[in-house]
Amino acid sequence: MFVRAAVLRYTFSMNISYDTSTRVFAVESEHSAYYIGIVDEENFIGHIHYGKKLDTADDIAALLRTQENPRVPSKNLRDRLSFYDCFPSEYPCGGIGDFRESCLNVCNGKMQSAVQLSYRSHEILKGKPALKGLPATWGSPEDAMTLLLHCTDSVLGLAVTLSYSVFSGIDAIARSVYLKNEGTQALTLTKVYSSCLDMDDKGFDFVSLHGSWARERHIDRTPLFHGKLAVSSLRGETSHQQNNFAALAAHGTDYQSGEVYGSALVYSGNFV
Repeated sequence: MFVRAAVLRYTFSMNISYDTSTRVFAVESEHSAYYIGIVDEENFIGHIHYGKKLDTADDIAALLRTQENPRVPSKNLRDRLSFYDCFPSEYPCGGIGDFRESCLNVCNGKMQSAVQLSYRSHEILKGKPALKGLPATWGSPEDAMTLLLHCTDSVLGLAVTLSYSVFSGIDAIARSVYLKNEGTQALTLTKVYSSCLDMDDKGFDFVSLHGSWARERHIDRTPLFHGKLAVSSLRGETSHQQNNFAALAAHGTDYQSGEVYGSALVYSGNFV
């Protein structure tokens, strides 16, 4: 679940929409919004923006910068490596030349491990469907809306659904991912992450919660640097040693004011 927070004291509303002319999805709570764009003839799925609402009358798809070099594969003589290097993928996958951290790694019986997801269709629902057999957030048709982005890898026969839900009264987005093998061959999942959030650098601090028995939830805060910061646990459950929460806070943010983007797993076993 992603949360954009400040000191809040207002009435909330929510909405999810799709602009067929710009191919942009807008997932909106009262004071923040999450924008996703579909680009090029191969239907790449890109993350445009999460934060303050933007005017959708503007060409917000331009924030993906696909009209600049290296452009998109259909325009740059099929140069995919340069495209993957610059494109803010909504759900990056392994084995295709995108050398950033992947969310999904899959291998089939032929030892093919490249995964390239393309947008196939979508649904905008009232309410929030339950996650079968799993603890999760929920909402009625009156107080929640859900976007289901249906994606596919036609070579592997893999279908992936990315889910985004917003709720009345909560300035947050609940996310999950659902995978289905629609092919005839067995697939081995070697890595599946719940979500990805690609952001521009704003001089953030990384905030996490650590602890031990009888002294849980101590705050760690450190400036971001070039490299990798991770919150993880191998205990098999959410523990008092490391909480499954992380946040990015603008420098100078305190309990009274500032900009914070938080993310937390609703439940977890081992996690990263």
